[in-house]
Amino acid sequence: MLSSTADVETNPPTSGRTQPLNEARVELLRLVAYLHLRYGNPGSALAYLRIISRILPGDPTVSRSLALAALRSNHPEDAIEAAETALAMKDTEEGLGASHLLIGLSRMRRGEREAASTACEAYLSGKTSGYIPQQAA
Repeated sequence: MLSSTADVETNPPTSGRTQPLNEARVELLRLVAYLHLRYGNPGSALAYLRIISRILPGDPTVSRSLALAALRSNHPEDAIEAAETALAMKDTEEGLGASHLLIGLSRMRRGEREAASTACEAYLSGKTSGYIPQQAA
């Protein structure tokens, strides 16, 4: 999946020329995002993860990380959107469960108890399908 990043180009602010965004640079962005999230700066992590999600749009781990950063930054709507995006991707059972949990926590933050309960039940039962995204009221 990361091999597709060789074709992505970026213009660093300190350089006037375009440079390919290689796998090592993407991994560096992931590390910086992780460190911001881990050490209490979810807003910065969210910014990095949004960049990474544009580079790797089909990566469910990135979408889940984006959901977590959005939830910790008090953006539950963005968290729901990112977690639902991750659910739509091919993923492991653990990854799907984590996406259900993130949706449940985000819906709870919004006060949507019934929808939160449904998502958390999907997480607890280990379902890999069955959650139907609900439109916000």
